[in-house]
Amino acid sequence: MSEVADAVRTFPIIYDITQRELYRKVLDDLKNGTVKEIDTDLYEAYGNGLRKAVDTVLGESEYGDEYFDMQMQMRANVSRFAAYKAYHATQELKDVDPADIDKKGKLILNKYNRWQAAEYNTAVARTRTAKQYHDFTSDPISNELYPNIKWLPSRSASPREAHRVFWNRVWAKNDPFWNSNTPGSLWNCKCDWEETDEPVTDKNPNGTMSAKGLEGNPAVTGEIFTKDCPYVKKGNMEIVNNFGCSYLRFIGKNVNFVSKSSKGDIYIDKVCANETAKSSIKNPKYWLKNELMLNLDKYLPTAQYVGNEPIDLTHNSKKGKAYKLKKKSKQFHEFAINFKNEKYTVKVIELNSGKLLAYTVYV
Repeated sequence: MSEVADAVRTFPIIYDITQRELYRKVLDDLKNGTVKEIDTDLYEAYGNGLRKAVDTVLGESEYGDEYFDMQMQMRANVSRFAAYKAYHATQELKDVDPADIDKKGKLILNKYNRWQAAEYNTAVARTRTAKQYHDFTSDPISNELYPNIKWLPSRSASPREAHRVFWNRVWAKNDPFWNSNTPGSLWNCKCDWEETDEPVTDKNPNGTMSAKGLEGNPAVTGEIFTKDCPYVKKGNMEIVNNFGCSYLRFIGKNVNFVSKSSKGDIYIDKVCANETAKSSIKNPKYWLKNELMLNLDKYLPTAQYVGNEPIDLTHNSKKGKAYKLKKKSKQFHEFAINFKNEKYTVKVIELNSGKLLAYTVYV
C-alpha cells in the first residue's frame, strides 16, 4: 500500500472515521474477545464511506436510469474492497499483545484511516471516469461528431510522471488503449480527458500505466478496485465471503420494505436476506447479489413475471425455518430482472394468506 501512503500527502480527508467512539468500541471488543476474523464496525465505517464516494458521482438513480446498473456494480465492488480492508485491519489488531492494545491499536487504526482518505478520493475519481466514458461512447450522434478522446494534462501541482507520456495525445474512442488506460488509474491521479474531433495523433504509446489494484477501464470492468489490489490479493476470500454472508443476515434483520410488482405487493425482510446469503456464498458475483437484494424495491416494479412452481419440501429439514415457511405457503413465483445484459431471478413465495414474500435472488 506504499502508493496509497504516498497519495495521502495530497488527498484531503473527505470524511472522518476516527471518532473516539469507534476506536473505543473496536478496541474494547478485541479485549473482550468478541471480534472474529473481521470487525463489523470497521467494515461499516470503510464500506459506508466508499459507497458514499460512488453515490456522490452517480447520485440517487433509480432502476432503468442510465447509470443505475453501474452504480449497483460499483457499490458492490467497494463493499468487497471494504471487507478485505477490514479483514487486514482486524488481523493486524488481533496480533497485538493485549497489554499494548490501547496504544498500538490506535496506531493501526490511524494507519488504515489515513489510507481511507486516498481510497475515497480514488473511488470518486474512477466512478467519475466510468461515467464520463459511458457518456463519451453511448451517444451515436456524439460518436459521429467527436470520434476521438484526448488525454488532458494533470491539474496537480505535483503531477505523477507515469501519465505524462499520454498528455495531449488523441486516440479513437474504440481504440483498445482505453481498455487499459484511463484518468484515475494511479493513486492521486488528477488527469482528465475529453471528446474531440481532433485527429488521432501519430506514434501514440500503447503501454499500460496503472497502479496495482486500479487496472482496467472501470466503465468496462465495473471495478473500481481490482483483484490485484493488495488487500484482495493478500486476503482470504473464504473468510471475506463468509463475513459477507453473516453481514447480509445481520442487516437483513432490519430490512423490511414493500416492493410493487405485476403480481401485487412483495414484502422484503430478513427471510430474503437469509436465503440469499445461503445461496450466494460460493458465487463469484456474491457481493453484487447482496447489493441487488438490498435494492429489490427498485427492480421488482418493472421485473418480468416468468411463472410459478409448486412448493417442494423434500430437500428441507423438518426442523428448519425454510421448511416451516414452505408448509404455510401455496407456491413460488419467479421474476426476471436484467442487470448488465444478464438475467437474474427473484424467487417469491406466496403464503396461504396470499401475502407475497421475497425468498431469494440467483443468477
